[in-house]
Amino acid sequence: MILSTLRTRWTSLLGTVVAVALGAALISGAAELLAGVGARDGIAQPLIHYPAAPIVVQGARSPDSSVSAPPPAGAAARLARVPGVAAAIPDVVFPDGRGWASARLAGARLVSGRTPASGEVVVGRERGVAVDGTVPVRGRPLRVSGLLDRPGLYVSDRDAASWGTVRAVGVLVAPNTSVDAVSAAISRALPGVVVRTGESRRLAEPSPEGQQLEDATALLGISAGLAGFVAIFVVASTFAFAVSQRRREFALMRLVGAQPRQVRRMVYAEAFVVGGFSAALGSVLGIPLSWLYAVLLDRAGLVPSSFSPVARFWPLTIGFGVGLVVALLGSWTAARRAGRVPAVEALRDAAVERRPMTVGRWFFGLLFLAGAVALIVASSQVGSEGAVAMTVFVGELFVVAFALLAPALIPPVIRLVSWPLARLRGAEPMLVRQGALTAVRRVASTAAPVLVTVGVAGSMIGAIATVADTTDADLRDRLIADVIVLPGSGTTDGAPEAIAAAVPGAVVSAPLATTIWEASPSEDSTHEITGDALGVDPATLRRTLDVAVVSGSLDDLRPGTMTVSDISDLHVGDTTPVLFADGTTQRLRVVAVVASLQSTSVLLPIATVRAHDPTATAPSVYVHGAPAVAVRAAVAPLGARAVDRRTYADSVRAQTDEGNQLALVALLGVALLYTGLAIVNTLLMATFDRRRELALLRLSGATPRQGLRVVVGEAALVVLVGTGLAVAATVLSLIGLAQALGRMVASAGPSIPWLPIGVAAAVCLVLAVVATALPARALLARPAVGAE
Repeated sequence: MILSTLRTRWTSLLGTVVAVALGAALISGAAELLAGVGARDGIAQPLIHYPAAPIVVQGARSPDSSVSAPPPAGAAARLARVPGVAAAIPDVVFPDGRGWASARLAGARLVSGRTPASGEVVVGRERGVAVDGTVPVRGRPLRVSGLLDRPGLYVSDRDAASWGTVRAVGVLVAPNTSVDAVSAAISRALPGVVVRTGESRRLAEPSPEGQQLEDATALLGISAGLAGFVAIFVVASTFAFAVSQRRREFALMRLVGAQPRQVRRMVYAEAFVVGGFSAALGSVLGIPLSWLYAVLLDRAGLVPSSFSPVARFWPLTIGFGVGLVVALLGSWTAARRAGRVPAVEALRDAAVERRPMTVGRWFFGLLFLAGAVALIVASSQVGSEGAVAMTVFVGELFVVAFALLAPALIPPVIRLVSWPLARLRGAEPMLVRQGALTAVRRVASTAAPVLVTVGVAGSMIGAIATVADTTDADLRDRLIADVIVLPGSGTTDGAPEAIAAAVPGAVVSAPLATTIWEASPSEDSTHEITGDALGVDPATLRRTLDVAVVSGSLDDLRPGTMTVSDISDLHVGDTTPVLFADGTTQRLRVVAVVASLQSTSVLLPIATVRAHDPTATAPSVYVHGAPAVAVRAAVAPLGARAVDRRTYADSVRAQTDEGNQLALVALLGVALLYTGLAIVNTLLMATFDRRRELALLRLSGATPRQGLRVVVGEAALVVLVGTGLAVAATVLSLIGLAQALGRMVASAGPSIPWLPIGVAAAVCLVLAVVATALPARALLARPAVGAE
């Protein structure tokens, strides 16, 4: 019986197959993409700096950092004492090059000249510079003492020690000694360090492409989660709609003696067969979809051009499993309802929807609604960044809640938005309005893809815009400096001295950028201090930038202290061990907590940064009390550029907007394409299911053109209803986000993206009209008598 039903109803089941297959493809494609990112598929990682070192030792990699910490201070001396180690060579790195000892790790050989002395440099012969020529290093020319057989720039170990920090330690193994045995001995001698051998040494090499993938991982994770949410939402609603379309068939089965459990078993079996086939097909389609997604991300500049995800089996099982399970869950409620209703009542319910809302819809709809409200309330009890993260996805909870509660919300919404139709003369407006009010379940099902399309787009775009607008307003409010000096084509090194000499009395603040790590962090650590930090002089900083201090005071910032972000679990007076770029660890005391909306919330005394990180430079120099013309003239010899406060804020906002646009491509691109197809698919299913209704309309005297206008008008009304619910979900979620941001910035307010919402609604309207008009026109062209 099940196979017979599938054969005779294959046309109506085609829409279900499409929804499940595309949903499974979306999920498996996202999983394939994430797996490829984790494995760095297509990213060539050559051994450039460590091919001659069989073992490379780095510091421990923090759970919340993509950058390995430096090895602990004195690690080279301790490694040299490990049995089987022939030499332990610290790889001292500074922005322009390395120390001469590192050339041994790279296997570089001199082809002419000699090793560098202090104030000299050795470079690769491919540069075309002769011995005794000069090469600029750290802004000044150094004499070339020798040439290498491969690319590189090396200075004396003495100069490197004063200019750079130890990035790793390369270990040379004694003859006739096992590399594995030595690496195991190193792990025992220096617990906590990362010991790399063989191919894993490539991970110790600096890789812009690999770092680009690391930076994109979090964004792609969010995108995969959003794709999963959209796929599950559409598959569940489409499958439930497909089962509900067969109420008359189930009623007839009950009338001829079928038991409720027989009806349920048949529906479950059909869902298993159709869902299993569709999910299997879709999961395989996820492979080319991941390739397409990678191309889109490459064009957006979010992943390297060489990135190419390799097909794997386990992501396909995720797409298949989720697609099948969601299909079964989508049919569960409708099957139980079809089995419970008495036969005569089922026939009556099949003709006229008397109870479109079920207990399950009420329960889960109110549950998701309560969850969204609870997240908004909870956001006021956590740190600012945590609050933002919580409220960004509140819109999705509102979308699910409104979709489940749609049969209860749609009648008053339809009466509101179709009020003008009730005032128009003629049968067509009346039929559009009353048809939608009568078939509430059908309207709810066909409006669901519109709701998720406009709602997801509006809430995500609005959340990003709200954060960007709030951050921009905060920067403009807190920026006191009149002029900001940026590196431009040169450097900011020496800019403070040049400005002070040119404009006596000017206040100059030049924060030094460095990286710090939480010493010995645990997986569940919430200190949130690993990452970027700034070395500042509080006296000049407060006169150029108003830092948002939540508690404590910057006046207490001196050697041995630090500030932390308000998202950490540290408070004023707490102490925490910090690992610096030079590998030394020091316990610092927290003297202030800074709002996390600031770009860098971890501040250190500038003397501390200078002592531990010789490579630290000032990305920006803030100047107050000096004319822009004088500052520009002072920094021009350095190649730096000076801009006024407004120009600087505008440039920061432009960079933010560009990054946000790229992020939206990754977050919404494929997911919205899928929901657009879901709109077409659902309305095609709904329109073909109305052939009896359209035939009755023809028998009542309506012309094909009139019938087409009625069906298209109802489709437009469905889009209007779905858009209205989506706007409500968007506005509510952005109000919650603005409240969370308002804890940091008094002027925070929701930025509702009316233009993107309007564009999304217009696209949905075009898709809905086309997907309704084409099948309706074909159905209305058939003879009305005998329509099935």
